[in-house]
Amino acid sequence: MAVIADAHLYTMRARYSQLLGLRGRESYLESQIAAAVEELAQTPLEEGYSQRVQEGKLLILQEAAGQLRQNRGREPEDVQGLVVEWDLLPGALALLQEVGEFDLVIEVATQVLLKWESRAFRRDILLSMALAHCGTASEAFGAKDQVSVGCARMEEALAVLRDAGSPPLAPVLAAEIEESLQELKPHCVLDQLKLPLGLEHAATRKQAISVLKALLAHPEAASRKDGSSAVDAGYVKAALERLTSGELVLLLEWVEVARDSSNIPWMYPGMLETAALAHIVNGFTQRRPALVRAGEKILRPLARTVDFVIERLVAKVLLGSPEAALDLLREADKRDASNSRQRQSTGAAQPYPDYRNGPVAGMGDSARNGGANSADDGSGNGRTRGSSLPAHAEALSFIRANSPEGDADLLPGLCIFTERWLARVAFPRFRDTSDPAASASLVEYYKDTRVTSYLHIHGEESDGMLSSLVVLADDLVAALQRAVSRPLSAVRARMSADHGKAAQLPPLAAASDARAQARTRPPAWPPSEQTLKLGLAFGVLLLGAAVVASQRSIPRPRPPVIGQPAVALATGEQGHRMPWNREAALNARTAEAVIRGWQSAKSAAMGPRHADAQLEKVLADPWLAHVQKDAEIGKQQRWFWDYKLKSLQVLDVDLSTLDTEGKATVTARLEEQGILFNANGMRKDDYCYDNPYTVEYKMVKAHGGWRISNVLVLGDV
Repeated sequence: MAVIADAHLYTMRARYSQLLGLRGRESYLESQIAAAVEELAQTPLEEGYSQRVQEGKLLILQEAAGQLRQNRGREPEDVQGLVVEWDLLPGALALLQEVGEFDLVIEVATQVLLKWESRAFRRDILLSMALAHCGTASEAFGAKDQVSVGCARMEEALAVLRDAGSPPLAPVLAAEIEESLQELKPHCVLDQLKLPLGLEHAATRKQAISVLKALLAHPEAASRKDGSSAVDAGYVKAALERLTSGELVLLLEWVEVARDSSNIPWMYPGMLETAALAHIVNGFTQRRPALVRAGEKILRPLARTVDFVIERLVAKVLLGSPEAALDLLREADKRDASNSRQRQSTGAAQPYPDYRNGPVAGMGDSARNGGANSADDGSGNGRTRGSSLPAHAEALSFIRANSPEGDADLLPGLCIFTERWLARVAFPRFRDTSDPAASASLVEYYKDTRVTSYLHIHGEESDGMLSSLVVLADDLVAALQRAVSRPLSAVRARMSADHGKAAQLPPLAAASDARAQARTRPPAWPPSEQTLKLGLAFGVLLLGAAVVASQRSIPRPRPPVIGQPAVALATGEQGHRMPWNREAALNARTAEAVIRGWQSAKSAAMGPRHADAQLEKVLADPWLAHVQKDAEIGKQQRWFWDYKLKSLQVLDVDLSTLDTEGKATVTARLEEQGILFNANGMRKDDYCYDNPYTVEYKMVKAHGGWRISNVLVLGDV
């Protein structure tokens, strides 16, 4: 550590032998001292130093050699450090940099630059500091897996040179650093993406992904010495293998990539399948069915060459369409039978294509009672040892074997198959889900209100999977867990008998708990008995009153936010958009304005005057219809709300489903007070609230602006 002695001297904790580059011995011979002095005296300084640096360097060399000679090659015992006059300090730092004392140079230079006395030779100090950073970079490049550290040191060196101002300091050195960084940037990104997924490296990984986006948008900017692009198929494959499923989903607009894949120079076989699988996995783990649907769309252009039956089957199940999933298998089975008959009639062989990570490979027994063909052959092609069946045929056999009623009710086997495929085939493909303990429970998936809400909104597209959201009996969760030993048809029969017509749900809905008991929100108005019977309470999840439940029960813990808000990923890449990208107008600031507009319109519509004229300017159906209906009910019953928005923070702007769904997802944190008054002007404390909550908005582009089409309160966090 360096110590300031007085106004004219500077003391640094260094030894005379260090100044001569002598290391590893307690004493040195005269010949060694003389050789070191001669070599360093003849070594030219880097271009950019002033003349005083050369003079100071020679004086420091003579002083160091003289001190060692006086003590017969040993360090003086009574010297606590090297005392240097301020005028000689630039020469001392230049000399220390030349002999490789990089950390000491950076330490001393950092302290000296804070002193007023250094103003006369500031540029010389900065140059020594920059060269020391370059030296530490060289050491990092010589070590294993330290490319990113070396790049960081070179970037620091470049920043130091630029800090010198005008005229440019050591422009040749700066140009060499820039050229090296440009060449090393792809390797640096790979090195940073290999870092662990913990909070400690979150910012670094985020920056690396940002650079990767720029490289993919402009691969010609990263060229090798032979002129070819460093961003080729092999490089992109290595980069994607280091990403989590969520990072891969946000990396590109994959639906657009799939449509224009023939014009992408870094495309490699299997890349789009990996992207689609990432959407399915991330959609499942994050309870975002919209991502699952996007993954299905990515696969569509590929269906002309490869039939992704299994991936599409799992997507259908997660989107609430079990019958559509089974239809995929049945259609594939019919095609196989037809092709088999044709081959038999012509005498051709019966090869099957490579089905990649097939459903049963590595999943254990292909039937409930096991089977000789259940073991993976190790080829990774989705077929099992000794089996000539394609993957989807094995899947159908597996589903039938695990369904107690056979073809009469294939839902139990379909659920078991989906969970096992996710856990043993899909999850291991990505870093964030490779832990064997990762849950692939469909019960937990369908218990989440984000899933049930999405499927409710897209009811027509999901084959009526969740055509009505009502309170399900608690034993329905256990019904799926006992699926192998107990037919689900019996569970559905019991449910129908217990709850009447309102509880008659499609099959897979009976295999999940809609979390209605734990997460049902109170209505905007006190519900009448008839309203409760019709099951309309769920529809009034809309307003601030929806968060009252979080005050009356212990909320389910939610994982902490890691790293920076994701809005930066959604809006911060303006500088390097892909050729196929369309400029997205929605960012955090715009989203906040839309939400504040909704809060204002809500206060007017639900207030004492029930003025709903502003709703059409900030809302879109189906949310517009919900709020207008509640406003009308309040007007008729003469109840009204008094809202006060205390704070609003946009946490995330997710544009990943803008092209696939035409919607953006905005997550925000609000603190709001809501007071409900009845027709007599009396305050209803049972429905009042004053607390923060997190809410997810779906926004669509309409009439030249953004409108809120749906709202989902996630509760307190």
